Amino acid sequence: MEVTMQPATGNGVLVPVDKISSDPNQPRRTFEEINELAASIKTIGMLQPIMLKPFENGYRIIFGERRYRAALQLEFKEIRSIIKNADITDEEVKVIQLIENIQRQDIHPMQQALGFRFLIDERQMKTEDIAHSIGKTPHFVRQQLKLNDLTEQWQTLFLKNGIFISTALLICTLPAEAQKELYKNQVDKDEARKANPQISITHHTINKYKGDLTRVVFDLNDAELDKKAGSCMGCPFNSATASLFPEDQKYPHCNHVACLKNKTSLYLKGETEKVLNDPTTVLVYDGYGVPEMVNHMKEEGVELLKLGYGDDCRKITPPKAPDWKSFQNNMKGEKVTVIKKMFKDAEANFEKEMKTFEDNIAIGKFKKALVLYSHNDRDTGRYIYVELTSKEKTKKVTKKAIEQGNPTVEDVAARIKEIQQREIRAVELDQEKIHKKIVQQVKEDKSLQAIPTRAGKSDNLLTLFLLFESLNYEGQRQVRKALRKAGLEDIASPEKFGHALLTLTKPQITYLIRQIMIHKYSFNLPNTKGGYMFRQMAESLGVIPIADFEQEQAEIAKKRQLRRSQETAILKEMKADLAKKENKTRKKIDTPVKKMAS
Repeated sequence: MEVTMQPATGNGVLVPVDKISSDPNQPRRTFEEINELAASIKTIGMLQPIMLKPFENGYRIIFGERRYRAALQLEFKEIRSIIKNADITDEEVKVIQLIENIQRQDIHPMQQALGFRFLIDERQMKTEDIAHSIGKTPHFVRQQLKLNDLTEQWQTLFLKNGIFISTALLICTLPAEAQKELYKNQVDKDEARKANPQISITHHTINKYKGDLTRVVFDLNDAELDKKAGSCMGCPFNSATASLFPEDQKYPHCNHVACLKNKTSLYLKGETEKVLNDPTTVLVYDGYGVPEMVNHMKEEGVELLKLGYGDDCRKITPPKAPDWKSFQNNMKGEKVTVIKKMFKDAEANFEKEMKTFEDNIAIGKFKKALVLYSHNDRDTGRYIYVELTSKEKTKKVTKKAIEQGNPTVEDVAARIKEIQQREIRAVELDQEKIHKKIVQQVKEDKSLQAIPTRAGKSDNLLTLFLLFESLNYEGQRQVRKALRKAGLEDIASPEKFGHALLTLTKPQITYLIRQIMIHKYSFNLPNTKGGYMFRQMAESLGVIPIADFEQEQAEIAKKRQLRRSQETAILKEMKADLAKKENKTRKKIDTPVKKMAS
């Protein structure tokens, strides 16, 4: 293999570009910002050589693919390179490529994790060795390695930066089946297909899929709850069954999340039926919104109380008996006689509080409650005690009094109000069902897939609606204040809002459009579509001194270009002098090489 090489202006030698080829097995799969790198090299040169190995009649890249591509873009004839020995093995090349790739500042954590796994599995490197090679701690390497436990779907989404690394590190701790279940329930498929997806998943949501058996609400020994699955004790999906680690014995988890969720649902269903037949117990839920399950049960006439301060009821914590060991630990340094006396007082106080608590249950002030839904899942499926805060009697008790023929005036009035409220909600549901059918039919209408021959009656209204809705809250508030149009208020009904839009005058519509341009496109650069349109609006106003701005900037640009022309001329002269010196040096080096070749 005969390749003419000349000394480079630094480490390495100059190698002709046409003798270099890319490595198809290179671990790096994406090469971003080649244009920016090319611009940088054009200005200040290539600061670091690429690394090559002899291959066929030329050389193959070990690392430096981005610099190579930038050089091709700049039409370089030669590239400064470091040549490794011809006997370097493919395995050694792979290790060099991976370590160089891993050391990149912009490397994606998932790519880094895959590289770590290869070095451990294929090269038998220890985490400490990898950490030393890349200048990181062993803890960092071990943490990144966990990302390899992500399922393929999550890895793909993570590589697209669809989730944060903190989220990925939590998801990778879940069993594979739980990860698949989480992906199925929490990831929008259309969003995931985008080039830059944005998927938001809270840590609390991820924790729901961990299958923590220490927090289940049903009896782990119950084989009748789901006869097909049987008891959780001794189940192969129970981490404590076959594990030899004390941690798994103490904090077991289920690796079959779908089965665990099914058992929880069966338990909740059975307990709910018991509560519905027990007038002394109520169903409660908490959360910022109303869950679909709760709405569905309310539609069926089931009474559910919202848990929280200012809502239907509040949680009551039963008195807790004092524990002697805890008491001793909390009072270290005190005399034993003092501790015993204080503990005896605490026991007496507990008995007093417990009696008061039981009396409140007996008179109906405190009620036993089944938590049907808890936003943080801590209490879902558990029994607690609550105190009614917004009403003296529940709907269940009122209805029972009427059925037994001994209601009060308040009972009858409350029942009438309940029936009226349920009818109001029923009318709303009627409209929702009609709307659902309309939406379905519109989606299935094939005529909407073709360009219409004429505009529809609602198109003008729809255009105005889309314009108004494109404004953020502050923009809408400003438009309402300026137009002073009845029906545009936040609290207006949809019908009044639509009528107000249709009665906007042309000047009012123009004002609306201009406000949209200011609120949405004033931050766009001039070379974007939004920036161009903003410029068109500004020119049409006729009051913006655009010509003055351009003249002022042109004078600044003229001075700047003059300075750069002068600097460029000096540099060109310097470059010519340097080239002469390099030619003289090259002749001195080439002469003995040619003599030896002859």
